[in-house]
Amino acid sequence: MGGKEKEVDYLHILKEQFNALQSEHLELRRKYDLQNASSNSANSEDTLPSRLLTLTSSLLEKPKFSDVKFKFPAAKISKNDDVEIPAHKFVLAARTDFWKLDSDDVTILEIPDDVDSDAFHVAIRWIYTDEIDLTMSDEQLLKVCETAAAFRLEPLKNVCIQQLGARLNVDNCIQIYEFAEKQSLRPLSTVCGTMIASSWDQLGPAHFASMTAPLLYRLIDGNTANVLHSIVSIGREDVLFLYFMQNSGKMPACLNELDSDGASALEKALCSDHQMQVRSTELLL
Repeated sequence: MGGKEKEVDYLHILKEQFNALQSEHLELRRKYDLQNASSNSANSEDTLPSRLLTLTSSLLEKPKFSDVKFKFPAAKISKNDDVEIPAHKFVLAARTDFWKLDSDDVTILEIPDDVDSDAFHVAIRWIYTDEIDLTMSDEQLLKVCETAAAFRLEPLKNVCIQQLGARLNVDNCIQIYEFAEKQSLRPLSTVCGTMIASSWDQLGPAHFASMTAPLLYRLIDGNTANVLHSIVSIGREDVLFLYFMQNSGKMPACLNELDSDGASALEKALCSDHQMQVRSTELLL
């Protein structure tokens, strides 16, 4: 054969299969819930639960029967979108207890400035239809997950978390880890930390440039075997300072600790030509 065959990315194939299966699972679960609610009737399509679900889906962002409206900050809405979206108290109350809807005087629900309008539309669609497009970008999925958490839409949040975990790779694991820590999503954070640790050799200073020193120190301390070596490898002076503060009483032993290659952190720093790691060498000395 003349040319080199393209290597098959089996992990990518498996992830695509997982995403397809997850979408199918969500649809089957929705149908099961509907069937289960209608199990006492021979004609399930004509039962009260079935008709209610059909009616609810048809009311998405429609003024029919609307008794409350979502109001977005005008500055966040494009010229093609509405500042106010019609909604229905009974649908919202069935999904979350975030909004206090007991009073008839409540006719406007103002959406805070920090809520992403596109993500909120995705959440509203899920509230009414129990459907979500799992092909959206990682960035958008993170925003939807954040929105679901903010408005206490737990089932939607769990779907997002499962999807984020399935999408983890070297390119997005740090971003998702930071998000998981911010949202206190411990299982997702743990999975991300494990992937980061296993991919450490593929990561460099640029990947961690925006991460705060305390968070980065916690990540390294909880997921790497040789903490000092790992800090030196990314050249973060602020994280190295935190390490010194935490280990001031056992510094000689820490400095003499060897990694799997039989090298100390100082030797690693001396062998590097990266400017930040050179600075780490000065601090170690």
